[in-house]
Amino acid sequence: MTPLVLALAVLQAGLLLWSAVFLSNSALKRRPATGLFCGVLLLTLALALTRYTVGFDLLRVLCSPADCVVLVLSVACVRVLIVGKEEERLVAEHAMAVRFAAEAAETARREMEEERLRAAAAALEAHKARLAERQTHPPMPARHLATPILRGGARSPRFPTPPKT
Repeated sequence: MTPLVLALAVLQAGLLLWSAVFLSNSALKRRPATGLFCGVLLLTLALALTRYTVGFDLLRVLCSPADCVVLVLSVACVRVLIVGKEEERLVAEHAMAVRFAAEAAETARREMEEERLRAAAAALEAHKARLAERQTHPPMPARHLATPILRGGARSPRFPTPPKT
């Protein structure tokens, strides 16, 4: 085998692999036009490589056109099945994680609400206790002898007024 035939075999294998990947992506995605176009283009290049290198490939190392089509379609089908199942599993795991997160958030919200209600009940009990204490001890009468200066009343007798001259 010459290095040219080995290089052509590696090139054909790469073209067939990427053709299978693009064709399977066209089946897996919502907009399959790009994947289908690239897959068919790469398959066409692999088939053209097979057709135009017959003179160099005396040992028939390269795949025949039928082999190319069968290989690409079988790899694409297997990839669609495997990736489809994997995506279903990932979607199920994501949905379960979202559900657990929602339940945890709901539990935390309930706990916060209960704590807030307990704090409000404690504040209400404290307020009721202060009201009951006020009712049992009547307020002391005002002991101010005079109104403060700032309100315009008379001066306090504790501070004598200066004599008028």
